[in-house]
Amino acid sequence: MSAQGKAVANSETNNWSISAWPNWADAVVPALGFLLSAIAFYPGIFTPDSLDQFAQAQSGAFTDWHPPIMAALWFVLNRLHEGPELIFFAHLALFWVGLWAAGDALTLAGARWGALLPLVGFAPFVFNYLGLLWKDVALASAWLFAAGIAFRGFARRGKLRALEQVAMWTAFLYGALVRGNSIFAAAPLALYLLDTDIFSRRIWPQIAALVLAPALLLTGSSMLNRQVLQAEAQNPEDSLFLFDLAGISHQTRTNLVPGPWTAEQARRIPNCYGADKWDHVGMGGCRFVTQTLDDRDLWGGPAITHAWIGAIERYPLQYAAHRLAFSNQMMRWLGPIPVHDSFMESEITDPRYEHHPGPIFRAYEAASEALDQTPLFRPYFWLLLSAASVALSWFATDSPQRRFASAIGASAFIYLATYVVFGVASDFRYAYWSVIGVCVALGALGACAWRVPRHAAYAAIACAAAIGAAIATSVAL
Repeated sequence: MSAQGKAVANSETNNWSISAWPNWADAVVPALGFLLSAIAFYPGIFTPDSLDQFAQAQSGAFTDWHPPIMAALWFVLNRLHEGPELIFFAHLALFWVGLWAAGDALTLAGARWGALLPLVGFAPFVFNYLGLLWKDVALASAWLFAAGIAFRGFARRGKLRALEQVAMWTAFLYGALVRGNSIFAAAPLALYLLDTDIFSRRIWPQIAALVLAPALLLTGSSMLNRQVLQAEAQNPEDSLFLFDLAGISHQTRTNLVPGPWTAEQARRIPNCYGADKWDHVGMGGCRFVTQTLDDRDLWGGPAITHAWIGAIERYPLQYAAHRLAFSNQMMRWLGPIPVHDSFMESEITDPRYEHHPGPIFRAYEAASEALDQTPLFRPYFWLLLSAASVALSWFATDSPQRRFASAIGASAFIYLATYVVFGVASDFRYAYWSVIGVCVALGALGACAWRVPRHAAYAAIACAAAIGAAIATSVAL
């Protein structure tokens, strides 16, 4: 009998746990969560990014500054009803159905408390962003849905039905294409959806998947953007190159940004830098940098790419110092939080789509602001928790819940870790998939059996000690 089949058989021996809940009980918490989040955020919270994507959805003319798949879906939904409501409800449905499916899978695996897993969605650090019309929310909701549907199918019958496969892979691809760096975190999730023993002793297939999955997704994304959606190329990767060039210039006190600069401009460019985000290079008194690059057709050309590669080769230590400074800002480990963004209000002025904050919204706003200085709103905490979930899954016996925990934990870790190299801004929202992934992965670990319980306990203590030391250092410094 396969491992998945054994797990199904084991769940059947725990009917006393499963039957303790009525058939409809697992759906009560997610249904309530959907209702409350719909009331709190209706018709959806707009930010500048959302406004840009909504304009593209209305016109049908896409750009690739934001991966255009979300704007394309919004365009299709606008043909049914113009406005943010349909995509707002679609993301909410993906999120709460995904939590329901994961919780139901835990119940099927014999964990009586699985029906309570959707309470994760009510936590301030999860609920706070649910209504935002963001790529980050689209990614987290879509991947939670895909993983939850797969987990439930594996726990119930050891395999997935055709309709589940279609829904699961559609959601997975939407999430994989909706953020540029999600392609790196897609491999563990794809291996899990393919019913592969993620993090087995066979390491080479996993390494191959970590290379192959991003390559395939990058190729598919390029074809979709250019040939299908005909998105205008705006070269968002140059924001990374320019940020790094400004960072290395700041470290070396020498201008490394290519362009027809005057002596005064070249002297000023090393000061056009802030470790928290790339925007400093093109803001205020430094606006001349991006304007000149654009006016002289250097933006999107080979000059910036070549200068970036050359700067890293010539000044590797300064590049590392710049990246470490940014990573500290992004992970929010040492020092104050650079951006207070634990809760967001809508910025749209069109009265048709105006959001009217109610008591639920205000209550969560107050809760989020009260907690925004704690580790719960610092991504380093979730990075360490994701690493711990992967480490602990190694000590569990094979089962659907172990595979789910290891895959989601690995995806959450890789996703957040990519910002160390590819990040250009330090907003907390960039950790959103990792936050949600860690929460459900830890829930799945709670339903696992352990190969050597004593060793698992030692590993858990070591992980808790490491995380506690990181928190203590953060608080102290």
